[in-house]
Amino acid sequence: MTVSSLGLPARAAARTSLPDLLSEQPLDPVTALGRLFAPAPDVAAAAALGRWVAGAPERLLGELADAARLLPAHERERAAILAAWAEALVATAGERDDAQQRLARLHRSAYLVARALGGEPSPSPFVRAFVAESQRRSFTRSALDALLEAARAVLAEPRAATRGDWDRRAQALAGAFAAALLGAEPTPAALDAAAALYRLGCLRALPGALAAGRTCLPLADLPEPLQYRSREELAAAIAAECESVRPLLLRGARAVAEAPLTFVRPLAFLLEVGLQLLSEIEVHPQALLDRQPRLGWWRRRRATWRARRERLG
Repeated sequence: MTVSSLGLPARAAARTSLPDLLSEQPLDPVTALGRLFAPAPDVAAAAALGRWVAGAPERLLGELADAARLLPAHERERAAILAAWAEALVATAGERDDAQQRLARLHRSAYLVARALGGEPSPSPFVRAFVAESQRRSFTRSALDALLEAARAVLAEPRAATRGDWDRRAQALAGAFAAALLGAEPTPAALDAAAALYRLGCLRALPGALAAGRTCLPLADLPEPLQYRSREELAAAIAAECESVRPLLLRGARAVAEAPLTFVRPLAFLLEVGLQLLSEIEVHPQALLDRQPRLGWWRRRRATWRARRERLG
C-alpha cells in the first residue's frame, strides 16, 4: 500500500503514522467527522444521521438555503452530502483537542473514504451515501483532495496572515467545493461566485465567531488579540472585506450563463440575494457586530420567484 493510494500527499501522510491511519478503532463520535463515520445500529440512528446530513445546506447557507430547494431532488441530496462532508472537515480544523489529533482525524477520514470509494464496505450510512453519489457523478479525486488540503491549511494556520492569503484560501476552499458539486472544473466566473458566496457566509457568521474569539478575516486587518480590537477597527475590517467581495459577486454573475442547467436557478438566486445581503452589511458595518444581517421573507420570496423564471438554455 502506498501513500498515493490513500489520496494523501506524502508530506501530509508523513505526519500521520500508518498505525494511526490503519487503526480499526472508530473515530470519536463526539467529533464532527466521528458523527459522519459512526455506524447506525438501528433505524432511528440512521434516520437521525440522515436528518443531520439533510440539514447541512441550511447550516451552511442560513436564510439563503432556499437555493438548495431550487435544485432537483437528486442534486439536493448531492449538495447535502457534500456540504456535510465539507462542514465536518472545516469544523475539525477548529476543534479543541490537540492539533496532531485533529490532523490524524482528517487523514484517517480521507483514508476511510478512499477505501470506500475503492469498493470496501463501510459501516457508516453517510459514507455509503457518499460513495453512491460519487458513483452517480464523481466528486472527482482532485476536488476531494483540494477540500482536504483546505482543511489542513486552516488547521495549520487558523487565520490567513494577509488579505492576499485570505483571497487565495477562500478561493481554494470554495473552488474545491464547487468542483466537487459540479463533478467538473468550474469556470473562472463560477470560481468568483463560489469564493464570494463563501466569504459572504463568513461575514454573515461574524457575530457568533467574534463572540467565540474567532474570525475569518486576515491578521493584517485585525491583529490578535481580537478582544482588544475596537468597534471602529472591526467595522473597518468588515468594510474592507465587503469591498473585496463585491467585485467577486459581480464577476460571478457571468456564471449564470455558463453553469449546467441544473444549477442555473439556485445560482441566480444566490447571486441576487447575495448582493442584497452585502449591501445591507456595507451600509452599516458596525451593525454586524451586534447581529446577523437579515433579509425579509418577501425579498427572499421575490428572489426565488425570479430564479424560477430564469430562462434555461
